[in-house]
Amino acid sequence: MPVWSNEADSFPEEAGEAITTAYLVVLHDTDGKVYLANATSGAGQDVPAIGIAETTQAEGNIVEIKRQGHVSGATALKEGQWIYLATTDGQITQTAPSGIGEIVQVVGIAISTTEWILDFHPHTVVS
Repeated sequence: MPVWSNEADSFPEEAGEAITTAYLVVLHDTDGKVYLANATSGAGQDVPAIGIAETTQAEGNIVEIKRQGHVSGATALKEGQWIYLATTDGQITQTAPSGIGEIVQVVGIAISTTEWILDFHPHTVVS
């Protein structure tokens, strides 16, 4: 289970589905709620990930979202390489998504094989 730390401010949003701590989330433009982010084409998202969940919350509850921080508990990261939004709900990858229509969004950088720093990039590319 990823663990992360940060003293930066968070912002509250209503969960549109069950959200797990340290998973990446997206703000949906039709209902204004947060959902697990996913880079897959046709995932029903109109925007890229906006942050990482600070707490685990059930649908309808308020979840605190962070955009900065230090995440530990990952496995097999390659130090110094970018972390991308994955094609699995809320997850990260170090391989940029490359399928047609998939979102390529940098969300951080690995600082060791088990730790990474949130570093959300505003620019995304759609394959």
